[in-house]
Amino acid sequence: MNPWHPTFGDSEGSSVAQRRTAGKAGQEGAGLHQEVRGLLIAALGAWFLLSLAGKGGGALGDLLSLGLRALAGQVGAWVLSALLVWLGLYLIYLRYHRRPLRWGRQAWGFVLLLLAFELILQLVTQGHVPGGGDIENARRGLGGGLVGLGLAAPLTRAFGEAGRWVFAATAALVGLVLTTGLSLGGLLEWVRARFVAGARGARALADDFVELMKPQPEESEAEAEEPPRRVRQAATEELNTIEDRKGKTGVSPGEERPAPVIRQPEPAAAEPARAAGAAGVPAGAGGEAPAANGGTAPRPDAAAAPGPSAGTPSLPLVEGEKGQLAIDPERLGRPYQLPPITLLSKPEHKGQQSHQDHLAQAQLLERTLASFGVEARVVEISPGPAVTRYELQPGPGVRVHKFTSLADDIALALAAEEVRIEAPIPGKSAVGIEVPNKVRLPVYLREVMETPAWLNATSKLAVVFGKDQAGNPVVGDLAKMPHLLIAGSTGSGKSVCMNTIICSLLFRARPDEVKMMMIDPKMVELSIYNGIPHLMAPVITDAKKAAGYLKGAVKEMENRYELFAAAGVRNIAQYNQLVREDPGPDPEHPRQPLPYVVIFIDELADLMMVAPVDVEDSICRLAQMARACGMHLVIATQSPRVDVITGLIKANIPSRIAFAVSSQVDSRVILDYAGAERLLGKGDMLYHPAGHSKAIRVQGAFIDEREIDRIVQFVKAQGQPVYTAQEVEVEGASRRAQGSADRESTSALDEAFPEACRIVVEHGQASVSLLQRRLRCNYTKAARLIDMMEERGFIGPHQGSKPREVYLTMPQWQELFGKAGAQAEVASTGEE
Repeated sequence: MNPWHPTFGDSEGSSVAQRRTAGKAGQEGAGLHQEVRGLLIAALGAWFLLSLAGKGGGALGDLLSLGLRALAGQVGAWVLSALLVWLGLYLIYLRYHRRPLRWGRQAWGFVLLLLAFELILQLVTQGHVPGGGDIENARRGLGGGLVGLGLAAPLTRAFGEAGRWVFAATAALVGLVLTTGLSLGGLLEWVRARFVAGARGARALADDFVELMKPQPEESEAEAEEPPRRVRQAATEELNTIEDRKGKTGVSPGEERPAPVIRQPEPAAAEPARAAGAAGVPAGAGGEAPAANGGTAPRPDAAAAPGPSAGTPSLPLVEGEKGQLAIDPERLGRPYQLPPITLLSKPEHKGQQSHQDHLAQAQLLERTLASFGVEARVVEISPGPAVTRYELQPGPGVRVHKFTSLADDIALALAAEEVRIEAPIPGKSAVGIEVPNKVRLPVYLREVMETPAWLNATSKLAVVFGKDQAGNPVVGDLAKMPHLLIAGSTGSGKSVCMNTIICSLLFRARPDEVKMMMIDPKMVELSIYNGIPHLMAPVITDAKKAAGYLKGAVKEMENRYELFAAAGVRNIAQYNQLVREDPGPDPEHPRQPLPYVVIFIDELADLMMVAPVDVEDSICRLAQMARACGMHLVIATQSPRVDVITGLIKANIPSRIAFAVSSQVDSRVILDYAGAERLLGKGDMLYHPAGHSKAIRVQGAFIDEREIDRIVQFVKAQGQPVYTAQEVEVEGASRRAQGSADRESTSALDEAFPEACRIVVEHGQASVSLLQRRLRCNYTKAARLIDMMEERGFIGPHQGSKPREVYLTMPQWQELFGKAGAQAEVASTGEE
């Protein structure tokens, strides 16, 4: 075939499709031939049985029965005929389950087992049958027939009377092992475990009988109905022993394979006083203290009203030296109470899938994979609130990519909406297949806050995400992330996740410990938090002002680093510890501890459309440097595009959350790999924390607007916000200075800079050779233009053999260069 022919690609694709169709047809034909062979073999065995029984096998049947008796003996002829019937039915069974018959070690083991059986029959009857000699007896069908005699005679001469028995027994055992795959060590261990369990049970029964013979004190009716403790203990030990032996030796006798383990999620912690008082906040951080000395403890409902508590008092904030956030000494002494967990609604537990449903699903999954020629077995089942993960151990020689290529076929066989395959599971020699549950259970914020993962967390920046695919709580720490990117399509759960993070911080920290800046260009998502004392500025809804406040956050970061340098510390934790130990030489103006700052941006795409250069510059500087000074970013967007989540932003935000998206391209923009396109929506997300190789599938915690309103009203009632954030003008001197520098550079290079930028944007790549060809200039001028673009952040740095990344877009180019750019574009078009 000519590769330059215009239909070459189509014919290639059609040939691939034809090969696939031919392969499927070949598999169906092979299965049909296997079933026909099974029918013929079963019919032949049945005819042999009828002939041996003298039930009308015909002349040919009588002749074959005589020959079979002479070859294999009377007993061997019956056994061989019955095995033929069994083999035929087994072939039909394999055809029904779409499994091919593998003629390998099992076939050789089967033949060896038959020969050993004939040899043992001959050895048992040899010398004990009256009449003619051994050959005459073999012809009459006695013993092992001619086959048994042919094996016994040379073995007797070679090994002697005793040695031939050893040889026969060894051959029988080897044939049994090859045929069944049974482990003799496992068989002995199973027998030993049964013997030990029986001995323990007998001893326990004997002890109970002795106890029953003794006079017993009076006991309650409930205790009398309880079975003896030792009997239960012996039964438990027996089950544990058997399970342990199975784990060591594999499959026990009488079983095809061990049942998969169904993992149960961790139970919630039984700490009602702590959970109801302050949602797991450590002692001394606020909330009600338990009553002592017989006093009456306050009711949980009474905590909804603000009032004094045994916690540490709130320390309101003002603007300190050089504009950094500090504590207002004039408002010390006013107590602040953390919100109680009773403000959250109790979770409603609905029905869920039973263990039998999970086991049936696992068997269906194994059969589905076997139908496509993939050998695997389910070794563990992890039921979660939204999905259940089945961990499969591939058979020998099975490649991992076979599982990933069958995702749609598995979803069809299981009647599932979407199936996500994790191959392999990090840290395990298994493949994970995540199947949606028929009944999806919502995860509520309160039930996660009642678990040890939240109650035992000590960080002030601990946040709740939800539960993983095994039902275990997932709690993160913003201080370790240190920044978080949230992206997904509309309605997938981004706003609920943002509200969960904000409410987690309100449950955990006082206003003097954590301050927040909220940027909400959509004006509807975060406006409910206006007026809480944790805010360092009103909720910002103007995108132009948001760029100025981000510049102010950068200035706050720089001021904090100046304080750290003057104090000789490296991070906010060391600085606050130093301030508590040494307030400073001036008692009238002591140094104050600094709070953590969390900046929430609900829609990054709107900011990037209004002021892309300023917003990206501020976010990149904060993401690169703000961790040590206690400032963290939480950015959300519903537009996972490369012009919104740029390479610089993504490179400096290692922790990411991907909700359901429409394509693999969007998933790769967020996570750098596919997977989010197979999520189910409604809080189903992939959480990739910093330092992990792969993402964790999490069902996000849900909090409704009524719960948010109760929390906000509780917090508002305890104080007013102190707005200390600074807004830096971004449309003034800095923009004019940048414009003048651009004009000087373009005039120095004969106004070639706008045209060079346009060429780079149109071609999507930046190189000196490209500008040399398009602008017809020398190498020095083209290299200078590339350097100017890199200095202004229009393109990325040099990366060796890889092409430079282009950050500038055509709307940005038109906004920056205006008429000059339009004239250059017209001139370029005229030249072309």
